[in-house]
Amino acid sequence: MAIYEITAPDGQVYEVNAPDDATEQQVLQYAQSQFQTQPAQVAQPQQTQPPLYDRLKRQAGLTGRAITSGLVGTADFLASPVRELANLALPEGKEIQPLTPQLMQYFPEPQNERERLVQNIGQSVVGAGTGIGAARLAQPVTQTGQAIKSTLASAPIQQLGGAAGAGAGAGIVAEGGGGAVEQILGGLAGGIAGASGAGRLQSLGTTVGERLARPPQPQQQLQVDIKIDQALKPSGVKLADLEPSLRQSLRDDVIKATQVQGKLLSPNAIRRLADYKLTGATPTQGRLTGNPAIVTKEKNLAKQGVNSTDPKSQSLAMLENENNQVLLSKIDDLGAVKAVDQYQAGQSLRDTLAAFGKTQKDNISNLYKNAIDSSGRAAELDGYTFTQTANKALDQQLKTKFLPREIKGYLNQVAKGELPLTVDVAEQLKTTIASSQRATIDGNVKQALGIVYDALETAPLKSNQQLGQASLSAFRQARNANKAFKQQEQSIPAFKAAMEGMEPDTFFDKFVIRGDYNSLQKTLQFVDSATKETIKNNVVAYVKNAATNGQPNETARISGDAMRKAIAKIGDNKLKLLFTPDEIAQLKSIERVAKYEGFLPVGSAVNVSNTASALMGRTAELLANSPLVGKIPFGSAIVGEPARNIQIGIGARQAFDVPRALTREPLDGVVSRPFIGSPYLGIGGLLQNEEQQ
Repeated sequence: MAIYEITAPDGQVYEVNAPDDATEQQVLQYAQSQFQTQPAQVAQPQQTQPPLYDRLKRQAGLTGRAITSGLVGTADFLASPVRELANLALPEGKEIQPLTPQLMQYFPEPQNERERLVQNIGQSVVGAGTGIGAARLAQPVTQTGQAIKSTLASAPIQQLGGAAGAGAGAGIVAEGGGGAVEQILGGLAGGIAGASGAGRLQSLGTTVGERLARPPQPQQQLQVDIKIDQALKPSGVKLADLEPSLRQSLRDDVIKATQVQGKLLSPNAIRRLADYKLTGATPTQGRLTGNPAIVTKEKNLAKQGVNSTDPKSQSLAMLENENNQVLLSKIDDLGAVKAVDQYQAGQSLRDTLAAFGKTQKDNISNLYKNAIDSSGRAAELDGYTFTQTANKALDQQLKTKFLPREIKGYLNQVAKGELPLTVDVAEQLKTTIASSQRATIDGNVKQALGIVYDALETAPLKSNQQLGQASLSAFRQARNANKAFKQQEQSIPAFKAAMEGMEPDTFFDKFVIRGDYNSLQKTLQFVDSATKETIKNNVVAYVKNAATNGQPNETARISGDAMRKAIAKIGDNKLKLLFTPDEIAQLKSIERVAKYEGFLPVGSAVNVSNTASALMGRTAELLANSPLVGKIPFGSAIVGEPARNIQIGIGARQAFDVPRALTREPLDGVVSRPFIGSPYLGIGGLLQNEEQQ
């Protein structure tokens, strides 16, 4: 006798005893007579469980079946094109059979829904793992081969999670009676969920691990600081120059990078990261490493994501625009937004210098007025001592014959007493000598005139001429002030131009942007803080205008090369006159980050035609765009878009893995961790179901 469980329509379960050889109809008739209604279903007879040894042996066989099917099935799948071509060449009736079905006869077959579902998941995971392992062992020599290797070997956790989810999804649909199309959709849905869940678990594990890790010891932090300073040296920036928050943020990223086993720190990547932190822009692995393969993948991922409606998938595409706006905002903060037009800037500087010059000239006029009004002007100097001193010095220095005739005449008149050498006459004679010096270019003549001038300066007053001393001092003070003023005019071109009333439209460009360091240094000594701030703001505006070709922020794109040329035209020395070291570091960091953002390293293969899906997301693309899926209502929306979004989203997250970008391989200096997606997503489960059927 066997025991059968009968479920009545009201949900009540009844046990029915019937002979072992009773038919289903006989069991139903017996049950109907018992509870006077037709039961909904009949359960299978309860079976006695086999011994533990037999159960363990069966589970081992099922496990071996999943592993073998995954390993060999992957090879069969990849070899299918070659096998089909070979079969075409064989005689009729003969063909090469796949290896997987032949091997499966040596393993037990799954008997129930649970065993078939576990087989589906196991085969998908093993198949994906086989592809990942093979890709990591491969050594392709072509660029396409290297891209394929990078695709298949990247993000193993997400790939395995996606494979497990795909196998589960396809298996559940198959158990429910779904056909090939439904199984594809189920596999893709499960694969997307599995990859996403695995990625989140990995991120959670990484976060927990970082929190549980010991904080860096002082010695370790000191070593990290030394490495950072060495990396920053080419930029002229020191770690200590950075703001405390930026300094610690940079240090934290480098410490995380040092915890990646088997990798060396990349000084260039650290230096680039410091530039990004100074500007507030967001870096990616490609921009930090300069690796053409990573740059290519990020650019192509961005091109795919820009057509998506998923904000996470659009993150890479939006980043370039966001960073450009960050750089524009940063250069505005340095003063560009407060700048005036070049005419106003030139007018402000010119008027400030002219006002200072007018004040000096007014002072000189007052000094001369005081000297002229002094009562000692008629006091007489010792003319004999003056002429003797002058002639003796001229003879000793062999300059007598170079003295102009009119000055010799004055000397003779004074020596003969024909021209009384009063204080007033002496001042007039000094003025005449000074004019003659400015009028000649002959060095000997200038020296001869200078000898006579010096003799006049030291000529003593005759006895009882006390009032004359005060007058002499007044004239000397006035002359010295006038001499200093003339020297300023000669040594500061901007000052002289301002006094001569130069038009302001080119004043700023000529004397600040294109002026030399010494002249600008002297010019800034005579301007107030407000004018200096205007100069500083307009220098930043000049750099920004050159970098953006004069475009407004809404449409501007900063050119690193154009900005570098503008900064070089001004020169580091002049920048130091106007900006603090921190401001200069920020200005140059903006220039370098703009260059990183727009730079395509040699060897990159960015698809500028926006068709960069040949190697990226090809499984999802092929399925989403296939005729089969296209015939399914909403097939593209259900299949293609979610798969594409998850692949791009995971790739974008990895692009922002800054600590990973700070490392390089010990041998070739390349770090490449892009994620494209498992090529087995949604297919492994379907293949296994077809094999079992």
